Amino acid sequence: THLMHAIGNYIIQNTTKKVLYVSSEQFVNDYIAAVRNNEKNTFDKIDSFKNKYRNIDVLIIDDIQFLGSATKGQEEFFHTFNQLHDSNKQIIIASDRSVDDLKMLENRLITRFNWGLTANITPPDFGLRVDIIKRKIAHQEAAEDIPIEVIENGAVLNLDPAVKKVQIVVRADSDTISNIHESDFTASVNLNNIAKSGEYQLPIIVTVKDEISDNYVFEVKKNPQSLRLNVEKKDISYIKLEPIVTGVPAHGFEVSKITIEPEYVEVVGPESMLKQTQKIKTENIDLTDKKSDFSVNVKNKNVNPVLMIQDKGPYTVRVEIATSKMDKKYENTAISFKGLSSDLVLIGEYPGITFTLNGSVNSLEEYEIMPNSVFVDLSEIHDAGVYDLPVQFSIPGYYVIKDKSFETISVTVEKIPETLVLEPAAQEEKAGD
Repeated sequence: THLMHAIGNYIIQNTTKKVLYVSSEQFVNDYIAAVRNNEKNTFDKIDSFKNKYRNIDVLIIDDIQFLGSATKGQEEFFHTFNQLHDSNKQIIIASDRSVDDLKMLENRLITRFNWGLTANITPPDFGLRVDIIKRKIAHQEAAEDIPIEVIENGAVLNLDPAVKKVQIVVRADSDTISNIHESDFTASVNLNNIAKSGEYQLPIIVTVKDEISDNYVFEVKKNPQSLRLNVEKKDISYIKLEPIVTGVPAHGFEVSKITIEPEYVEVVGPESMLKQTQKIKTENIDLTDKKSDFSVNVKNKNVNPVLMIQDKGPYTVRVEIATSKMDKKYENTAISFKGLSSDLVLIGEYPGITFTLNGSVNSLEEYEIMPNSVFVDLSEIHDAGVYDLPVQFSIPGYYVIKDKSFETISVTVEKIPETLVLEPAAQEEKAGD
């Protein structure tokens, strides 16, 4: 029974498995209670019983020989055994006799018990008892690997940030060994007395907690005895923070400005590394589908553990979002001629004009030039002749017009002979005819 409890406790302490320990008597009692409630139409009791014994990882059942007096209990244990076995679960059984001597149990249970490993627990003989006593009184050794802390509060820094370990071997009697743990020891290498850059072989110092060293007698050995480190003189520099952005704003919008506060951070590190480090990057800032200005707090993403950033953040990043601009080109756009006097006529054909509009993406993408949006005003012309006149545009003011193929156009105007000129009333009468 003690051994089964030890097995169960070990599994619980070292794994996440679900363990159930019961005696065969408890198993039968639980089954009887579930069946009685089941007869009263409280079916949840039998379901609860099955869930208790089958929804586990390890079933430990003691004194299985007492199951012999419960026929129905044997049948239920048979189904429970099959369910657990088929689910690759662990079953541990104890009895006061060997499997083949469990005559009171059904053969199908005996067969299944023989599938597993059978261990016969017998009292130790004289020689084994002597060996146990000798091991108890003899000194034992326990080895542990513990990390080495590099103390660097002086003028230099360690260039290799990888954690090094030292093996410590503790030699003591068994009781002392059982009371000493890895967490009772620390190991360190001290750089505080070094003033110049270079490579040094430094002793590893192992320290034991006072409550351990004051109450126990033991010997400690370490391997290795020393550690070779490459160190460099420490310096201070102010390095610019660089906000890192990912994603893109919503369609038609773009980032117009990004600021971060503070703009620079104080960094302590080896001289050579500080000279090579131009910027300290931040965590990613997501711009996906942004349409307006926003602020966010971020930390630095320093990938060099040798560099020590004094202000670790968070830092405030301000992102300003503006509407995106675009250019849209219009080629050979027809020019309208307006306001010409009725006694004058425009002579010849005139080319279309090519120009570009600049404006917001969301607006300009869908914008199309309307008829008469590009025109020449002829209302100030009263005589025949050739005139250079400006090309004008009737286009929304939020668009910028640029890259026009020409600014002015030369037009030829002639007088209509008087015999062909009709007064307005006559023109209407002729139109009526």
